[in-house]
Amino acid sequence: RWCCVPGSLSPPGGLGRNTNASLELFFYAEDVPALGLMSYHVERFEGGVVPVAERQNLSLPGHNANLTAPLETSQETPEDIEVDNGVLKLIFNISTGQLQFIIRDQETWAFHQNFFHYEGSKGYNFNTYNRASGAYIFRPVKDEVDVVAPYANVSIFRGKHVIEVHQQFGPWVSQIIRLYQGKDHLEFQWLVGPIPVEKWVGKEVITRYKTQLMTGGVLYTDSNGRRLMRRVRNHRTSWNLTLTEPVASNYYPVTSAAVILGNRHQVTVLTDRPQGAASLTDGEIEIMLHRRLLYDDGKGVSEPLDEMQYNKGLVARGTHIVQLSKTYKEAKPRTRAPPANNTVNLTTTAPPPVTQPDTPYKYREGAERHRIGAVNLVYGPLLTVSRTSLTASEWSKRYRMKYTGMLREPLPLNVHLLTLERWTNNSLLVRLEHLFEAKEHPIFSQPVSVDLKNLFSEFEVTRGVELNLAANQEMAKTVRLKWDHEGSKTEFHRPPLDSDLVAVLAPMDVRTFQLFVQPRKSA
Repeated sequence: RWCCVPGSLSPPGGLGRNTNASLELFFYAEDVPALGLMSYHVERFEGGVVPVAERQNLSLPGHNANLTAPLETSQETPEDIEVDNGVLKLIFNISTGQLQFIIRDQETWAFHQNFFHYEGSKGYNFNTYNRASGAYIFRPVKDEVDVVAPYANVSIFRGKHVIEVHQQFGPWVSQIIRLYQGKDHLEFQWLVGPIPVEKWVGKEVITRYKTQLMTGGVLYTDSNGRRLMRRVRNHRTSWNLTLTEPVASNYYPVTSAAVILGNRHQVTVLTDRPQGAASLTDGEIEIMLHRRLLYDDGKGVSEPLDEMQYNKGLVARGTHIVQLSKTYKEAKPRTRAPPANNTVNLTTTAPPPVTQPDTPYKYREGAERHRIGAVNLVYGPLLTVSRTSLTASEWSKRYRMKYTGMLREPLPLNVHLLTLERWTNNSLLVRLEHLFEAKEHPIFSQPVSVDLKNLFSEFEVTRGVELNLAANQEMAKTVRLKWDHEGSKTEFHRPPLDSDLVAVLAPMDVRTFQLFVQPRKSA
């Protein structure tokens, strides 16, 4: 169950890359155990047949002269380009090479994505109006963005397990859109840089995902990978906002997810690193990818944000996962007129399901996919590679190919092992977190119990002590401050850890334990 696809995105001219490899090996690593190990032996056979993904190059009429690398072959397609993995169908505009529609569950979403850049402000920081955009300050010259390229050079690779759409937006921006067979999400792997700064103009590069959801000026961003914070455009809940920087004032930190909600639909963008995000127009999410600026902002580093490598600006590479979901959210009055066409958020065969108004779980499908997907993206398996002269048979006889892991049983799907650390010679520090917020999901938002005594396969837990979050004080000896507050306050009173060592986690809970262990006697 493997195939080869073209090598991943490379900087212009192979900057910093010393290899002649042209293909990537793709296979499914199935049943990798939690806290475990799975080894694979890859061997090259001379003269063998390599299953390579089928390639289709698409020529955009009238635009090829502006592309840096000519296509190997050129074929004109009279209709739009479609790729389908059995769950999602993507439709690309043949005139621009850009994504324009996604079909999921017989619903057609208008969905556009492209790269843009803001021009960074110049200045010497004499006053507020002379403040430069720099390492600590995002301050564009104007509110409007400039498009990197209005079209993309497209190559499509259809493999057995993955479909890749390669897009080249010019000499310094490219990306791969991946559809995995049978998977219900899109993967955008982007490559930006070196950013050109001719005429001493700094650039702050974004990607923008555009839909026609009626979001009412609201964006949700995660707080350190946990609860979602409601962000209202041009508004602050605790003071009257005087808007002087309409773009920067609406940017918010994102650790792992940015979300917009329509009446019945949700778009979630998962990031593989902390980034800045905004929704400056209803139905849109934009995320800052890379910045190169030529003036210092006067906030302490005493140099412009102009990092170099190989005598050129830095190249940034990253991944976004885009999920389209139904929210089952109660209908609200429209915030703007519906789109003129019938292609967005409308079922093509039957009207959308009606949710009873008293349903407390508004985001059930989107919440499950967001929470599990973010953990999988940020805490993915650690991949290591080593050379060997041994054959697969010799390697498997000498080394262990699979280790079933330290956990005796898999944790519940809504529980994440946040910390596992040797604390003393005979104890481990363990932190467990509940991944879901209250009322996000009818099943996964409920309190869940974890048996700490039988948590590990190779260790027997003899005793456990609950600590505070910082792990510097026993919870039983901690005296919490009591704060005055307005309105009612709902608090979950969790049972203390008893001799049975069963820990109960409420939604969004993080609990810390020192577990005293000894090697488990073999049966």
